[in-house]
Amino acid sequence: VDFSGAVLTRASFAEVNLSKAYFKGATLEEANFLRSAVTGATFEAALMTKARLVEVNGQDSSFLHASLIEADFRRADLANAAFLEADLTQATFSQAIATGADFRGATLREANLQDAELRGAFFQEADLTNANFHGALVYETDVAFARGLRSVYCLKFSQLPTQKSAPRSPQWNC
Repeated sequence: VDFSGAVLTRASFAEVNLSKAYFKGATLEEANFLRSAVTGATFEAALMTKARLVEVNGQDSSFLHASLIEADFRRADLANAAFLEADLTQATFSQAIATGADFRGATLREANLQDAELRGAFFQEADLTNANFHGALVYETDVAFARGLRSVYCLKFSQLPTQKSAPRSPQWNC
């Protein structure tokens, strides 16, 4: 199914199978994907402000360069999803599974990742200013060169990454 460039503001896709659907450049502000299957779907450069993706199966989905400000991914399965350079300001990922997800270069300012499973996720060069990782599982998570680490809620590092020294797996204790 190809929704490229479509304007679907406030559309409801609740409990629909949209696996491998194509939403490149679509406007999906306040769209509802509650409990939908979006496995392998493409949301590249989509405008998804306040989209509701609660409990979606979004494994292997692509959100490259997407605007996901205040998007809600609570309890979603986002294993191996790609969020490269996406704007996830104030997005919610509480209790989501995002093992192996790629957040390189993404903006996660004030994002809520409380109790999320982020094992093996990539946050290189991401903006994590005031993000909440309380209770998150972050084993083998890569935050090299990420910005805003000193203001991240519930992170303690044995060594904070710097331009000279960027450890692959800093010590996270939430």
